[in-house]
This record gives sequence, C-alpha cells and structure tokens, in this order.
Amino acid sequence: MRQTYDTPGGLEVVMQFGAGDIDVEVRDTTSTTVEIEGYDDESPPEVRCEPASGGGYRLSIDHRVKRKWFANGRALAVRLVVPAGTTIDGSGGAADLNASGTLAALTFKTGSGDLRFDDVDGDVQLTCASGDIEGHSVGGHLGFKGASGDIDVGAVAAGATVRSASGDIRIGRLDGSTVITVGSGDVALRQVGPGAVNVRAISGDVEVGVRSGLGVWLDVSSTSGDVHSGLEAERNGAGAAADLELVVNTVAGDITIERAGGR
Repeated sequence: MRQTYDTPGGLEVVMQFGAGDIDVEVRDTTSTTVEIEGYDDESPPEVRCEPASGGGYRLSIDHRVKRKWFANGRALAVRLVVPAGTTIDGSGGAADLNASGTLAALTFKTGSGDLRFDDVDGDVQLTCASGDIEGHSVGGHLGFKGASGDIDVGAVAAGATVRSASGDIRIGRLDGSTVITVGSGDVALRQVGPGAVNVRAISGDVEVGVRSGLGVWLDVSSTSGDVHSGLEAERNGAGAAADLELVVNTVAGDITIERAGGR
C-alpha cells in the first residue's frame, strides 16, 4: 500500500497497531506519503487523512490484529514521510519506532519495542513496558513510564518525569523541574541547569554534573552506598537563593555530584 496526501498547514498522525515497525521521516514538504507492507490482504490497515478541526490535517492509521509472521520473517512495516511541524500519537502492542528529523510533539505507547527519535520541539511522552529509548533533543517536557529498558537522551529543555522499574537513565543537558524514580539501574545526568531535580533509586549509582556558576541546595543520602560531592553547597538546609535544588536518595548505590565541564 502506498498513498500520498496533500497536507499543508500542519499534520497530526494517530496510529494504532497490534505489532509492527514504524519509520517516520520529516521533510521540507507539504505532502504526506504512507507506505505499508507486511499485512494480510484479508485485513488491510485502515488509513484516512481528513482536515482537522483546529486546522491542518489528521492522518489516522489503524491495524489492530493479531501479529502474523510471514515467510519473509517480517511483521507490519510502516514508512511515513511527513512535513515539518508534525505531531505523532501512536500505540502498539509490540512496535519499534524510528523518527528522523524534527517533530512538533511525540506521544507513543508500546508493550515492547525500541523507540528512537532525533529532535522534538515540544513534549515527548513515552510508555514502554520493555524496550530502549534513544533521542537527541526534547524542546519541551520528557515523560516516560516503563518496566525494563535504558533511556539515553541528549538534551531536555523543560524537565522530565521518569518512572522506570529497571534500566539505566542517561540525560545530557537537563533544564527544568525533574523527578526520576528507578528501581534498579544507574542514573547519569551530565549537565543539570536551574530548577528542582529529585532522583530516587533503590539499586543503582547516581551521577550528576551541575552546570558551572549555579548555586546549589543539596539533600543527598544513601543507605548503603558512598556519597561524594565536589560542590561547595549548603546541605539539608534552607539555601539562600539557590539556582538548583537537588535531592538524590538511594538505598544501595553510590552518589557522585560534580561540576559539569560546560556551561
């Protein structure tokens, strides 16, 4: 299946799958191309593109059937070429997502599968029971809830809310209020800016790099791990005019807090 639609003025893509691999490419274009392979002719996906009530267009793709493996070993394969400024809202029982280019916003839920994106100007909200997350930058807020899988994001501009039962969490440049809760896994925040950051881990090491020039109020403790801070900051008190409030607590895991290399 291959279809092309004229979609000037913005695009919202809504996808629901039982299982499949999804590839999204953002281009400087006013049209949208949909290519889908790997489905049974008796149960093809339903694809519709209609004007959206708030302007622009809404593309919906629905294929909620039980997963089938064919002779070529592939599940459903979806490839989208979309205009800049597109938002994605998708879900799948078992789905991998790969998005290249800059999206306006991204929401995706999957039972199992890896999710990868380049840049998102707005918020990113991801739910993944089992799978890894990799992204370059988030211009808004990053939300994640998952049971098993690693997270690696280069930059987050408006804070993060992360709840993970098991998996490592790595964020490069982090700004904004953030709450990270992890059962088992290491947490590395390489360059933290102003705001309030709260990290709680049951089993895992936590490393935080604080951007140079920030005044920091610290509340740091570990039940059975070592704590090291290279900052000159007031601990467990009412820090005057602190730029960053940093709370880090672990049960079994070391905590290291240092100045980040860059501003």
